[in-house]
Amino acid sequence: MIASAPAPARVWLPRIALVSLSLCAIGAFAMGGAGLDRSGLAALVGVALLPAIARYARGPVALVFLPILVLIPPFGGVWRVFDFVVPVLAAAAFLITVRHGGREAWEVHGPGLLVLALLLAPLPGLLRVEVPVSFIGMYREFVSYGVIFLAIRRLISREESLMLLWAFPVLGLVIAGQLLFKVEGVGALIGRVGFRNFYTDLGWGRSNAVAAVLLVCICGTTLLAAIERRWSLRVGLVGVLGVLVHAILIPSSRSAIAALGLYLVILLLRLGSGFRIGALFLGAVIVFGGLSESSVRLLVTRFTSPQEYASWTERESLWNSAWQRFLDSPLIGIGLNQGKYQGDLMGDARAHSLLLDTLMEQGVLGGIVIVGIFLAAVRLCLRVRPTGDARKDRALQSLSLAMLLAIVTQSLAEPTLLAYPVTLPFLWFLAWLTLQDSSHRVAESA
Repeated sequence: MIASAPAPARVWLPRIALVSLSLCAIGAFAMGGAGLDRSGLAALVGVALLPAIARYARGPVALVFLPILVLIPPFGGVWRVFDFVVPVLAAAAFLITVRHGGREAWEVHGPGLLVLALLLAPLPGLLRVEVPVSFIGMYREFVSYGVIFLAIRRLISREESLMLLWAFPVLGLVIAGQLLFKVEGVGALIGRVGFRNFYTDLGWGRSNAVAAVLLVCICGTTLLAAIERRWSLRVGLVGVLGVLVHAILIPSSRSAIAALGLYLVILLLRLGSGFRIGALFLGAVIVFGGLSESSVRLLVTRFTSPQEYASWTERESLWNSAWQRFLDSPLIGIGLNQGKYQGDLMGDARAHSLLLDTLMEQGVLGGIVIVGIFLAAVRLCLRVRPTGDARKDRALQSLSLAMLLAIVTQSLAEPTLLAYPVTLPFLWFLAWLTLQDSSHRVAESA
């Protein structure tokens, strides 16, 4: 029996409304708000998501657009719009589990155990906490990350998980639009970057933070272009990559550029017969990304000019101070967000390194958990098999591994993975990885 087709109006009207309103939201963000205050922008994005929530209550479409909410600056100095999304995601995941999951759905497997370890590792630091309110404020973010990760895995199936990767080009285009309108204007896309622009404060982040999110989006968009089978969409994604590469050159963050270079080197070493994917990415960088003599000279200057050494000297001082704090309390650390109360020269500054920040605040246990999560992610990258084609899946494993190593490498020189706008899209990537692991019941467990 041939199933009857759904009514065209029911299928297409919500999609048209979603696309139209989302484009309005993206445009408003790109133009720096277009005269709207933060609450107006938040309302506009919320309205843009309503059709997706109404039409696809259990579908993955809303997850494509949710990361855009992290680009709304915090209000009250503490709260973010996304903080109010977390309980909604948690409630939706809980209801789906209750209605459609059996006893096995409540079992805790690998990803759940790692999240549990992430939440338990900081607790011994309470013994040294000077101001509990500061500890709770940062611990709340840890809880949010765990809830978001587990909720995403519950709300989307393995068959639909490709939609998670579409969040990267969408988020990247919004950021690139913000950045280009802020510092150069629309015509910058046909120009060339010849100097580092310091006017990159977008409200939610600036300079290195903006470059860090763009790095995640570039790697994720490349991965999506490699998986996507429709050539028309692949061509469009190559164009998106060109815009993102151009945007990442504007702040000229050395850590982001170095991580992007590492990403390319890993691809060239590991792709082998899948060299076409590497050629696709390199072509986007060269043709669309705006690489020219002036931009190359800029990058060389950033790494070789003595005038640029001051920031490295500052980082070395912070790394030494963070290491000394760890040595003073190696077992439990100083506690989350307690730096400003230590009475040393470092004050409340971050260590500009995910590993050192973790060791400093959580001690050896926190360091073991972070390394364990990284090793588990590497293992998942090497088991990615989304297409069933052994040759193509090997190339996708290389792309996934290169993306992971690039992001983690940058986090060793910048406090990127401690920031909401970077961590959220990274969680999208980790959730996609776990949903590709078909050797265990990872895709079915919470």
